[in-house]
Amino acid sequence: MGDVGAACLAAALKKNTALRTTLLMRSGDVTARGAVDLAGALAENSSLEALDISTNEIGDEGAEAFASALGGNRTVVRLDMFGCEAGPRSEAAVRAALQRNREAAEGAAPVVADA
Repeated sequence: MGDVGAACLAAALKKNTALRTTLLMRSGDVTARGAVDLAGALAENSSLEALDISTNEIGDEGAEAFASALGGNRTVVRLDMFGCEAGPRSEAAVRAALQRNREAAEGAAPVVADA
Protein backbone atom coordinates (compact mmCIF):
# COMPACT_ATOMS: atom_id res chain seq x y z
CA MET A 1 0.00 0.00 0.00
CA GLY A 2 2.65 2.51 1.01
CA ASP A 3 2.12 6.17 1.75
CA VAL A 4 0.51 6.90 -1.62
CA GLY A 5 -2.08 4.20 -1.05
CA ALA A 6 -2.63 5.46 2.50
CA ALA A 7 -3.26 8.97 1.14
CA CYS A 8 -5.84 7.61 -1.33
CA LEU A 9 -7.52 5.60 1.40
CA ALA A 10 -7.50 8.65 3.67
CA ALA A 11 -9.36 10.66 1.02
CA ALA A 12 -12.01 7.94 0.84
CA LEU A 13 -12.31 7.69 4.64
CA LYS A 14 -13.12 11.39 4.85
CA LYS A 15 -16.33 10.70 2.94
CA ASN A 16 -17.05 7.22 4.33
CA THR A 17 -20.26 6.64 6.24
CA ALA A 18 -20.67 2.90 5.69
CA LEU A 19 -17.47 1.19 6.91
CA ARG A 20 -17.88 0.54 10.62
CA THR A 21 -15.75 -2.44 11.56
CA THR A 22 -11.98 -2.90 11.47
CA LEU A 23 -9.91 -1.53 8.62
CA LEU A 24 -6.86 -3.80 8.30
CA MET A 25 -3.65 -2.16 7.10
CA ARG A 26 -1.04 -4.48 8.64
CA SER A 27 2.41 -4.53 7.07
CA GLY A 28 1.41 -2.05 4.41
CA ASP A 29 4.70 -0.12 4.15
CA VAL A 30 3.05 2.94 5.67
CA THR A 31 5.40 5.47 7.27
CA ALA A 32 4.73 8.55 9.39
CA ARG A 33 3.71 10.45 6.25
CA GLY A 34 0.93 7.99 5.44
CA ALA A 35 -0.10 7.81 9.10
CA VAL A 36 -0.51 11.59 9.21
CA ASP A 37 -2.82 11.39 6.17
CA LEU A 38 -4.84 8.57 7.75
CA ALA A 39 -5.05 10.41 11.06
CA GLY A 40 -6.36 13.48 9.27
CA ALA A 41 -9.07 11.33 7.73
CA LEU A 42 -10.01 9.86 11.12
CA ALA A 43 -10.49 13.37 12.44
CA GLU A 44 -13.28 13.79 9.87
CA ASN A 45 -14.66 10.23 9.85
CA SER A 46 -17.55 9.39 12.15
CA SER A 47 -18.22 5.75 11.37
CA LEU A 48 -15.02 3.66 11.55
CA GLU A 49 -14.64 1.86 14.87
CA ALA A 50 -11.24 0.16 14.56
CA LEU A 51 -8.00 0.45 12.61
CA ASP A 52 -5.15 -2.05 12.57
CA ILE A 53 -1.97 -0.36 11.36
CA SER A 54 0.36 -2.90 12.99
CA THR A 55 3.88 -3.50 11.69
CA ASN A 56 4.10 -0.27 9.74
CA GLU A 57 6.92 2.17 10.46
CA ILE A 58 4.80 5.11 11.61
CA GLY A 59 7.01 5.97 14.59
CA ASP A 60 6.23 8.68 17.13
CA GLU A 61 5.14 11.20 14.50
CA GLY A 62 2.45 8.89 13.16
CA ALA A 63 1.29 7.75 16.60
CA GLU A 64 1.05 11.34 17.82
CA ALA A 65 -0.98 12.25 14.73
CA PHE A 66 -3.42 9.44 15.57
CA ALA A 67 -3.63 10.55 19.21
CA SER A 68 -4.41 14.08 18.11
CA ALA A 69 -7.01 12.95 15.56
CA LEU A 70 -8.75 10.78 18.13
CA GLY A 71 -9.37 13.92 20.17
CA GLY A 72 -11.97 14.92 17.58
CA ASN A 73 -13.11 11.43 16.62
CA ARG A 74 -15.26 9.60 19.14
CA THR A 75 -16.09 6.48 17.11
CA VAL A 76 -12.67 4.78 16.90
CA VAL A 77 -12.35 2.60 19.99
CA ARG A 78 -9.50 0.36 18.80
CA LEU A 79 -6.23 1.24 17.09
CA ASP A 80 -3.72 -1.60 16.83
CA MET A 81 -0.14 -0.34 16.50
CA PHE A 82 1.96 -3.40 17.38
CA GLY A 83 5.44 -3.10 15.87
CA CYS A 84 4.97 0.47 14.66
CA GLU A 85 8.16 1.81 16.25
CA ALA A 86 6.29 4.32 18.40
CA GLY A 87 7.75 5.28 21.75
CA PRO A 88 6.05 4.91 25.12
CA ARG A 89 4.94 8.54 25.34
CA SER A 90 3.14 8.56 22.00
CA GLU A 91 1.66 5.10 22.65
CA ALA A 92 0.33 6.38 25.99
CA ALA A 93 -1.30 9.35 24.25
CA VAL A 94 -3.06 6.98 21.83
CA ARG A 95 -4.18 4.71 24.68
CA ALA A 96 -5.61 7.69 26.59
CA ALA A 97 -7.54 8.92 23.55
CA LEU A 98 -8.92 5.44 22.90
CA GLN A 99 -9.97 5.10 26.53
CA ARG A 100 -11.92 8.36 26.29
CA ASN A 101 -13.66 7.03 23.18
CA ARG A 102 -14.50 3.71 24.82
CA GLU A 103 -15.96 5.47 27.84
CA ALA A 104 -18.00 7.76 25.59
CA ALA A 105 -19.25 4.75 23.61
CA GLU A 106 -20.34 3.07 26.84
CA GLY A 107 -22.08 6.22 28.02
CA ALA A 108 -19.73 6.72 30.94
CA ALA A 109 -18.39 10.09 31.92
CA PRO A 110 -14.76 10.51 30.82
CA VAL A 111 -12.16 10.10 33.52
CA VAL A 112 -9.98 13.16 33.99
CA ALA A 113 -6.52 12.45 35.34
CA ASP A 114 -4.83 14.84 37.75
CA ALA A 115 -1.98 16.74 36.18
